[in-house]
Amino acid sequence: MSWLVKTASAATNLPIMDRINKAIVDPLILLLAAASLALFLYGVYEMVMGAANEEERKKGQQHVLYGVIGFFIIFSVKGILSLIYITVTR
Repeated sequence: MSWLVKTASAATNLPIMDRINKAIVDPLILLLAAASLALFLYGVYEMVMGAANEEERKKGQQHVLYGVIGFFIIFSVKGILSLIYITVTR
């Protein structure tokens, strides 16, 4: 039972930036990554279902591209924020 008390007390002693990252930034990045994945999968679905129609296929390709670009932007921002955090806290 002592490990539970140690864990709870350690969680309250976290620096403010760690608490902000755990409470706001990480869930926000997870949400945006899920939205990007959903857009990517929707684009793949559009491409497969509209295989006979050139316009539908192009529309699906755009959604796939936007999903990949979204992933790149999301994880680039996460990397930049991590780099800034490490630089400031060390």
